[in-house]
Amino acid sequence: MKHVRLLLGLGLLLSASAAWAQAGLNTQDLQDIARERPFSAKSLNESQRREEAAGLLYLHPDWQPGRLFTAAGQWQPATALRYNVSLRILEMRDSTGAARLLPVGSLRGFALGQGAAAREFRTRRCRLNGRGLVREFVEVLSVPEQALLLGVVHEVVDEPAVVNAALNVTTRPARRYVAQTLVAGPGRQPEQLLLPLTLEQRSVLRLFGARAPELAAYAQAQQLRYDRLPDVLRLVERYNIDQ
Repeated sequence: MKHVRLLLGLGLLLSASAAWAQAGLNTQDLQDIARERPFSAKSLNESQRREEAAGLLYLHPDWQPGRLFTAAGQWQPATALRYNVSLRILEMRDSTGAARLLPVGSLRGFALGQGAAAREFRTRRCRLNGRGLVREFVEVLSVPEQALLLGVVHEVVDEPAVVNAALNVTTRPARRYVAQTLVAGPGRQPEQLLLPLTLEQRSVLRLFGARAPELAAYAQAQQLRYDRLPDVLRLVERYNIDQ
C-alpha cells in the first residue's frame, strides 16, 4: 500500500509538471517534494516578474522573518519566509540570499511574522471536499496544541471564464485566487484528521461532544453566533480551558 501511495503521489506530481516547470523546478526537485525533503532552488533567486508569469500565488507576497518548527520538534528562527500557496511549499531565504524549499511534511510547522502578529501553521492531515485525504500546512486560529484545534487551509482556486454562448461574449474573465477552508479536530494528537467545518449551529456544537449543551448555553448567554468565525473561535477557546 505504501508503494501504491507513492506511485499515486508521483503520478499527481507528473500531471502537474508543466506548472512546476514554470516555477523553475527540475526532476530532482520533484523527487524531493514527493519524499517531503527540503531542497534548494535557484529559481527563487530570480525576479518577481518570473513569479508573476508562472501564476504563483502567495499568502503574503513579501518575505517575512519567522520561525521553523522542525521535524525534531525544535523552533528555529528564520531570516526570510513566505508561503507559496500554489505549490503548497514554504520558501526560505538565508542571509546570503540563497533559497530553500520546504514541502509539506518536511516540517511540523512554521510561523510567519513576529510577536503577537505572527501567524502559526502546523502540518496536519486533512480530509477536504473534492481532494480526499491530504497533508497540508494548516494556519492555526486557536491556541496550538490544545484539546481542540480550529484552523484554515489556504488553497488556490482556478475559475474558468464565463461565456455567453449566444452572444459570444465573456461575461466574467477567468480568475485565480486564494480561498480558505475552515477545518477543526483534535489539537493534541497531530496524527488525527482535521475535517471541514461549516459555520452553522449543529456542526459547531458537534465539536464539543458531551459538553455541547454547556457550550450552547454559553453561546446564548454571550449572544454568540454560530455563523461568525470570531464567535466560534471564542467557543473553541472556552472549551479548551477545561480540557
